Amino acid sequence: MAVRRPKLPPDHLSYLEYGIDCRNRTIRLIGPVDADIVRTLAMGLGVLQSISNDAATVFITSEGGDEDYGYAALHLIQDSPLHITTVATGDCSSAAIDIWMGGDRRLIMPMTRVMMHIGEVAATGTPDTLANSGRFHIRRRQLMTQFYAARTGKPQATFALMLTGSDHLLLPDEAIEKGLAHGYYPEELNE
Repeated sequence: MAVRRPKLPPDHLSYLEYGIDCRNRTIRLIGPVDADIVRTLAMGLGVLQSISNDAATVFITSEGGDEDYGYAALHLIQDSPLHITTVATGDCSSAAIDIWMGGDRRLIMPMTRVMMHIGEVAATGTPDTLANSGRFHIRRRQLMTQFYAARTGKPQATFALMLTGSDHLLLPDEAIEKGLAHGYYPEELNE
């Protein structure tokens, strides 16, 4: 029985400039976590889903950026009907980790740097505004600790210390040990 290949849209090569490779079902997110990353991801997932419901891979290379855009990208991945493997490449730090953690399967390339922290908070305003901002960020840190624990199967304490104000750097083997990654990419390195 012949394998039926999904029909690619006639303009599928035009998506390459956005980091979307329809033929290989990959999306490359490179650069700061911002509106452009979310836009590329939304477009890529939409295009790939319009072709077929086959699995897709999202490669992430970013030193981080805006945490709210990171959460938006995370939700796009989690809400997609596609089975998505996310791959950390080069640098996967700060808000980029939240995108990476959305994958059904999370892989990491050798020599990739992973950096976790809660991020910096700058607030101005009345004492009530500052108090509210403090409560918000403490609660957000608790929710992220719960999220990482749920995604990795590790205790919350594993991540509570990493989500402090200081940068917590991890090598790929440490990311695998802590459950952030399921293994190396390419998968042959896991054998």
